[in-house]
This record gives sequence, C-alpha cells and structure tokens, in this order.
Amino acid sequence: MRVRVVRSHKIPSGTVTAEDTYTEEAEAAGLRQPIETVLGFNEDDLAPTVVDELSAGFTIEAQGWYEVVDPSLLAALPPAPQIRVIRRRDLPQGARVMIQDALDVVTIVFHEDEITEAGRRAYERFLIKRSKTWVRREGI
Repeated sequence: MRVRVVRSHKIPSGTVTAEDTYTEEAEAAGLRQPIETVLGFNEDDLAPTVVDELSAGFTIEAQGWYEVVDPSLLAALPPAPQIRVIRRRDLPQGARVMIQDALDVVTIVFHEDEITEAGRRAYERFLIKRSKTWVRREGI
C-alpha cells in the first residue's frame, strides 16, 4: 500500500480527491485495501514542502486499515475514530506534518504554513467521510 499526494490547479480550492487502485482480489471477505491511493489537493491549499512527508506518513498509516466493501458488514463496524485535522505554529523538531493515531481519535497536525484553512477543512471532511467505511486491521 502506497499513498501519493499530488497538488494540482485542476482541483478546486477547498477540495480533496482520492483515486484508489486495487488488486483483483480482496484480502479478506468483504474487505479490500488499495495498492495505491492518490490524494489530490489544490496547489494553493497544500505547500509543496509537505507533499513527501504527508505521502510517507499516510503510507504507514494506511497499512493498518481495510476498506469495507460488503454492505452487510457496515452495521457491525466499531464506531469510526474521531478525525481531527489541525494547523499549528509550533511543531516539534522542525516537523511539517504529524499523524497521531489513537484507538478513538486520529489527529493530523500540520504546520500552519503548510496547509491553508480551506485545505484543512476539506481534508478533515474527506477523512471523516472516508472513515465511515474503513476498519482497522485489528478490528476484524
């Protein structure tokens, strides 16, 4: 599983897109994991200096999740974690983005110079929507 972040002027500001590429077969009954996800941001919403760091962080994070594709499994899913995307001025050790994953909350913290407020809101909405059909590997 690999996540690649791209910036494009073709993506409207305040929007995040995702294109998933899957293998032919599901890894487990009713579940699948993309082999690649391309996350798209408007080039004005996300600084080029954070693209590689965000790609690497989300590649690691995504390895722990499956997408639920069998609708009958959705009702049995544990509640999705709370998703927070935050902009801060002070990140430790020169970091530009940090992903903090706890059982009940996933927090993505950007240095405020790396993502606009519109980009932050769009990314948070995107992740909240997507989290409703994804489950942690340990939760299966």
